[in-house]
Amino acid sequence: MQKYTLLIIIILGVLYHTFFFWYNTILTESDSFAYIRMAEWLLRLSSDGLGNGWFGFIYSTFLAIFLPFFESDILAGQAANMLLLIISGLLFYSVSRKVLSIHWSLFTLVLFLFHPSFIYYRIHLLAENIYIPIFLAIILITWDFIETLIRHKENIIKTKLLREKNITRGIGYLKYPLLLWIFLGLLYLTRAEWFIYMGSIWIIALFLLFKKYLSLETFLVTGSIFFLGFFTFITPYLFHLHSLTGEWGLTNKWASNWRQAELRGRDHMDDLGFEEAVAGLTEDKTSLIAGFAWGMPYFQPQIEGGFLKSLKENPLPHIKRVWENQYKLYTQNLPEIYFWNSYKLFKSDDTRFQSIFFQIFLLLLGLPLLLGIIISCKKHLALLGIFFAFFLPASIFFTLFFTLNRYFIIFLPFLLLFTVIWIQRLTELFKIKSIIFKYIFLIIFLVLFTLNTTFSQYNFLSLEKEKNNFYMLKKEAWEWLYEKSQGNKEIKVLERFPFTTYYSGAQWRYITPYTQEIEDIKVYMLYHDIDFLIVDSMDFYTYRPDLRKYLEEIPEWLRLVRDFTNTHHQKIRIFELQSK
Repeated sequence: MQKYTLLIIIILGVLYHTFFFWYNTILTESDSFAYIRMAEWLLRLSSDGLGNGWFGFIYSTFLAIFLPFFESDILAGQAANMLLLIISGLLFYSVSRKVLSIHWSLFTLVLFLFHPSFIYYRIHLLAENIYIPIFLAIILITWDFIETLIRHKENIIKTKLLREKNITRGIGYLKYPLLLWIFLGLLYLTRAEWFIYMGSIWIIALFLLFKKYLSLETFLVTGSIFFLGFFTFITPYLFHLHSLTGEWGLTNKWASNWRQAELRGRDHMDDLGFEEAVAGLTEDKTSLIAGFAWGMPYFQPQIEGGFLKSLKENPLPHIKRVWENQYKLYTQNLPEIYFWNSYKLFKSDDTRFQSIFFQIFLLLLGLPLLLGIIISCKKHLALLGIFFAFFLPASIFFTLFFTLNRYFIIFLPFLLLFTVIWIQRLTELFKIKSIIFKYIFLIIFLVLFTLNTTFSQYNFLSLEKEKNNFYMLKKEAWEWLYEKSQGNKEIKVLERFPFTTYYSGAQWRYITPYTQEIEDIKVYMLYHDIDFLIVDSMDFYTYRPDLRKYLEEIPEWLRLVRDFTNTHHQKIRIFELQSK
């Protein structure tokens, strides 16, 4: 019966996600195109498919498996996401079974599969789709290792052995560090900054050593296997990054992220700080300083004195940024992940969502999470310990720079698990032994959850529908440019986001530099022999404010070849160099 129920829940989850795949036929997330392009290069066995330190290649490798079987890249990617969804669901069910009964684990799986926060990532082709199952696999392996050590110690106590046996002699124990460095390596190769979770494994290992579940000898042996294995696994990729950048490092994003963090510190410059950091020009105006896109030279962003010197000379701005990011993490990122659009509506200026009833509604959904964490302090220390061992490095590392929901989406399964732990505890306190009453309680919570989900998704779909008005305009520009170039992959297109570039068939991506002077664009286009400049109202108003006037004006050295507008007064202009 359990297997059939599990199968039915998985099928319903797949159908639920399929609806949103069908509803959203246009990709609106620019990173999706980077992963598709890398997948295409991997199919051609090109080293360009390995990425450049900004994007890892594991997700693209998975996409590459599906591309040959589908005419549409988007459909292939969503089919890949669907398989990853199923894998994620099964792994999460296995994790939940560590602390919950079968019935409660199935209920938790329903929350996982139907939670609106995951929909965004499933619709788009983003690395988070493979990041989640890899992360859940790491949690499962870590938890199994802890349980194995606890059982081993209990057996020693029961048999009254005076000295712990050397458990490293058994291949059954050695498999854990081996599996961990493989999966952590895959996590790193998915997105480089996730190497920080190596620290989580060391935190757990040190705790086990302190509690004497690990002997010092075992700690050193297994730790060495884990550490050396991880770096052996990723060494070929480090050589690849060195061949691109001329530098040794786990990622080429450190200096750029640090520069970005400093720029974002200026009054409300979240978007523009990012733009200036990743798309600023070198002094000769010929290249982006960070080499953000393929086909461009890499330049180390110029940070005067570096991180330590900057911190030593004036620590206050950095302390302020970390404090503000910590505040944002707990008051914005995590609530948005847990409540999705309901929290955004609560924070909006719309008085409908400022009512006491709406606040009580959110409280009814959020209170079980906090109570579940408190309960876990007594009943599920392994779960709580693993959660904090992974959450603390992330909460510290990412707030050094800036916080994004995508960095913390993986902790949503933990939050759902804590929530159900409280619900299970509540039924125990009220001595609800009847299966009928338990299901009535579950139905009440599911109704509240479904209302939140439906309401969130309705607003999400309305927002996407509004955004799609503009992307349909972009599609019109894509099709026109594709016909004009006759599918020529050698044409070069300059735009902020690579939508027209991708759909026009152009092979290489060129990002419009962040600059105040249009003449800088001229130098950049001439140097790279770029054919077309795309100026659109959506991207330029937000990301290139100093250049948005060219939605109306035409520089002497550019020729307007096509205008696109719609009823929402959105506009796209395609320019060509006069010399072309």
